[in-house]
Amino acid sequence: MIPFFGDEHRRRINLGGASATAGERDVLRRARQEREERRELRRRQENALKLQAWWRGISEVRRTRRDLRRTFEADPTSVTGLRCVVLMGHDEEVLGQWSCAMSGENLLGPLKGKNAESWLVLLRQASVLILDSVARYPMASCAVAHLSVLNMLLEGTEVANSVLDYLLQRNFYPLLAQAICSTPVESKSTPALAPIIQLATAPLSTFPANAPQFASALALAFQHILSIPLLPNRLPLPSISALASRLPWAQLPILRPSICDLVQSLSIVSRIHLIANIYMFASPQLPRFPSQAVGTYIKLLASLMNSLPVNALDPDAAAKKRSAQSQILQVDPDSDSEDGHGQTIITVTTVSSFSESPLPKLDSRTLKRLGSIPSANHITTLFTAASKSDTVLLDYVVLLLSLIIVWPSQRDGLLNTVAGLGSGGLIRILYRQYVIRSQLGLSNVSLNDPSNKAFWPALILLTDLYSKALLTMGDDEFFSETGATRNPLALDDLRRFSKQLLNIAVTLFWREEYTSLGQQLVTPDLKCPWETVREKITRCLVAIHARDSRKQFVPRDHWLVESEIDLQSFWLGKQSFLDDLASLDPELYNGLIFLKHYTGNPEDLSLNFTVAVDEFGVTKSIDLIPDGSETPVTKENRLTYIYLISHYRLSKQIKLQSNAFFEGLSEMIDPKWLRMFNQQEVQILLGGVNSPIMLEDLRQNTNYGGLYDDAHPTIRLFWKVVNAFTEDQKRALLRFVTSCSRPPLLGFKELVPNFSIRDAGSDELRLPTASTCVNLLKLPRYTTEKRLRDKLVQAIYSNAGFDLS
Repeated sequence: MIPFFGDEHRRRINLGGASATAGERDVLRRARQEREERRELRRRQENALKLQAWWRGISEVRRTRRDLRRTFEADPTSVTGLRCVVLMGHDEEVLGQWSCAMSGENLLGPLKGKNAESWLVLLRQASVLILDSVARYPMASCAVAHLSVLNMLLEGTEVANSVLDYLLQRNFYPLLAQAICSTPVESKSTPALAPIIQLATAPLSTFPANAPQFASALALAFQHILSIPLLPNRLPLPSISALASRLPWAQLPILRPSICDLVQSLSIVSRIHLIANIYMFASPQLPRFPSQAVGTYIKLLASLMNSLPVNALDPDAAAKKRSAQSQILQVDPDSDSEDGHGQTIITVTTVSSFSESPLPKLDSRTLKRLGSIPSANHITTLFTAASKSDTVLLDYVVLLLSLIIVWPSQRDGLLNTVAGLGSGGLIRILYRQYVIRSQLGLSNVSLNDPSNKAFWPALILLTDLYSKALLTMGDDEFFSETGATRNPLALDDLRRFSKQLLNIAVTLFWREEYTSLGQQLVTPDLKCPWETVREKITRCLVAIHARDSRKQFVPRDHWLVESEIDLQSFWLGKQSFLDDLASLDPELYNGLIFLKHYTGNPEDLSLNFTVAVDEFGVTKSIDLIPDGSETPVTKENRLTYIYLISHYRLSKQIKLQSNAFFEGLSEMIDPKWLRMFNQQEVQILLGGVNSPIMLEDLRQNTNYGGLYDDAHPTIRLFWKVVNAFTEDQKRALLRFVTSCSRPPLLGFKELVPNFSIRDAGSDELRLPTASTCVNLLKLPRYTTEKRLRDKLVQAIYSNAGFDLS
């Protein structure tokens, strides 16, 4: 029997007492748990609703697409069919069917019917869809049909402008570039490539040149199409020719205002490929370009070059450079250090890279095209066009400087080419048309004044060119102002130019506001910092000063400065060049001068970059450059050959002898005292001043020996004969006795030992002799003026050595 009140209904009582705190915690815990359970339930319910809605949406879309496809397939060429195409969007199958169904009449016919407006709106939308399809799948079977539809729409139809304008605002050129880049380089036979190129040039033949759409399309074509890597290698030959001929090169000046934005919109890699591609497509047509089109071509190349890191176009150097600073290997013309194996040690100069971007690895085919940009043919062609316009010439100057600064390995070859343009005419043009007209170097004129910015490129290039020209210019050329071998700058020009450079150099070395500028650029459109400008100007000053040291052509106080400058660059210890070769090896010097001005083809002379050296009767050939025996001397590299031959003969071949001589001289005179002077000043100190010989001064400081004194009859005859000598004969006499044809700097009282004449006996048939080590003339006792004169002249012009002592 079950009790009415079971145990489950009894009240449970805890006789041990209850904790109020523990009870509150349990209540809170249970409340939180219940709240979480309710929240999870709501989340599940919401997700279920979303999933149901998504599934209903998917099902509805599928149903709608099935309905649209059935409608499209029922009448694909109608307005309704086209509307279905647009509504279905990226349905590759439907897009392909529609494009294949669009013949000329089916595509353009509805534009004349009652639904023309709707048809045009739908056509523009469909054009974007099929262009996007081509961009993603350029090798698909329907890609050619898509492109055929687009080209039919854009080829001279009434709606071409409307469709093109619509496409240009919706990534027309980026999609075309994507299509080209999506096609492998080796698949240039892909049928879609030819119509893609045809499509790419459509805006440039549809819009008039004065329309804003034309300028926009031209900039976009350069930005997206001509910056494609290996573009010529991706296209079949007919497409290359078509692209080159359809690009509106004559209208290139329209691009000039947007060059800066164009360059900034591209990555470093794209800039490099744009350089290679515009050279490839434009260079064959350059002679037919209008002057302003050439100027824009040059301006674009220069802007692109200036935007690149140093050495970006030199693969060997670029591989070593991965930071903001690069070490550029350059031969210092004032240094000729060698290692133990006779190899020239190259000075390492640290140059700022102006960019922290990693340098790209370039394809050999791209490098080959880039290598043609500084070629003699291209540079000469540009100069021919640039010389017709001052504006274009300034663009040309900036391009040359950009190549020199950004591509250091091309510097020597480029400068040799440019220095010879117009037989040095460019040097004269730069000086007379730009440098002499500028205010640079004048007192109270700020070097960084904005009004002077336009003159800096011409001045910087001129210093580089003239420094280079002086390396292969003999003194006879330097001081010649007429004829085919004349100095590009007249001596009057050089006096003004060197003073202008001196004033600028002093300012750059001394004024704090310029010394602190460091790597700040001189002009925004040229990657040339103030530090580089100072280096180039100083180098040119040193070269001009060296000429003046040998044969003065500037005023006495021309080189005096009251400020601090790097005077170490001027004193002794500098490398000799061609001008010094005339005294050491006149035959070789004349041969090099003949080669320099040879009007024929230098390759006919069968010269190469080697030098023949005779060592103990054995002749051997030494390479002046790597593989020199395999490198012929050409019109383009002959200045480099002349420089290397002179350098070897004057510096390397006689280096041991020169060092030995200097070592011995240094034991007698501290080298730091010698380095206070330049070569001309040392020559004056050691060999006398090049001034007329003052016989009265010589006579007053002459000592006599044996039977002679100042009153002896023979001595009186001697001074009478010498007084009648020409200046050349006086010098010959002085040289015969002292071994130097010039008088001492401070007069004959400083000649140690003094000039002396000693009795040499009574045999009047003997010739006078001399002991040059003690400045002694041994003169027989001649009794007649005629015999003394005849014997003395015979002796001093005999060119004999110790055999007459």
